[in-house]
Amino acid sequence: MTINSLEIVNKIEGNKKAISFFLKNLNITHDANIWMINGSKGIGKSFLVKLIASSLLAIEYKDNEYEDIFHPDLVVLNKSDNKKYISVDEIRNLKKLFYKTSFSSNYRIAIIDSINDLNLFGHNALLKTIEEPPKGSFIFIINHQNSFVPATIKSRCKILNLQKLTDIEVLKVLEKMNFKLKQEELSFYSRISSGSVGDAIYFISNNSLPFYKYLCNYFINIENFNEIETTKVINSIIEKKNNLILAFFKLISLLFKKVIKKMFLNQYSILIEEEKLLIEKFSKLYSKSNIFHIIDIIETKYNDYIALNTDLHTTLYSLLIELHKNIKK
Repeated sequence: MTINSLEIVNKIEGNKKAISFFLKNLNITHDANIWMINGSKGIGKSFLVKLIASSLLAIEYKDNEYEDIFHPDLVVLNKSDNKKYISVDEIRNLKKLFYKTSFSSNYRIAIIDSINDLNLFGHNALLKTIEEPPKGSFIFIINHQNSFVPATIKSRCKILNLQKLTDIEVLKVLEKMNFKLKQEELSFYSRISSGSVGDAIYFISNNSLPFYKYLCNYFINIENFNEIETTKVINSIIEKKNNLILAFFKLISLLFKKVIKKMFLNQYSILIEEEKLLIEKFSKLYSKSNIFHIIDIIETKYNDYIALNTDLHTTLYSLLIELHKNIKK
């Protein structure tokens, strides 16, 4: 097996020791390789396995996690935008890949991105697929750890656990991606990413910095609930529903977590100047006894919107009302 481990590790930011150990185990294994790559979304799991696949199959890869790679001995399974799950037939068809003669290498590689996009029938089909794959087979199963994965599947996999990246590691990745942004803007996006390059890219693509400033300016007068301004905020989100709804919930959750740090540790980091006055004010407006309740409200409202498809306007309005109601009297 020829994997240029050093080259792969040098292209990866974060988790270098874990990945080096993982690649070493790939190099010394001669039977079928079935690996589950665990970790939060957006930390480079897919990028890593694509680098490995391109190295094994000797194909050019442009070092971009979102770039597709193609080869007759490779199958990458993703959930399409118009479907809820990766189809059972796609999983079953992997056996055809593993038992055919390889095209130009000694390997057949499947990347399942991700197991969280399989339903019960998909899990059952995958279990049958990974029971006895032939020598030279590689199955990389991406697990975002945001849904149930049967123990019967886990038990048949070797496990690689990857941690979230540091702000500096996220920043290094962003600097390589040729965004036309100032350094301070890249720094802002890396620091709100919660260790996920995927989240940082999402925030950049939705121009979230001015939106965050807009939210901070709105919340500065939250004790004086203003129907007109509240409607403006809600409408600005609804107009760009698919782009801003996640940003809205992530950003206000981030804001209140900073308030918690201020309240309990008397320390917090400032991303933008608008934050400072707001965090100081919130730490006085809200009590220590209900600040965690507010975080729960934010998460519950978002989860209800995603899982139950609640009306967006009603969800946002009721959330902002709750934030107002929980102010100390």
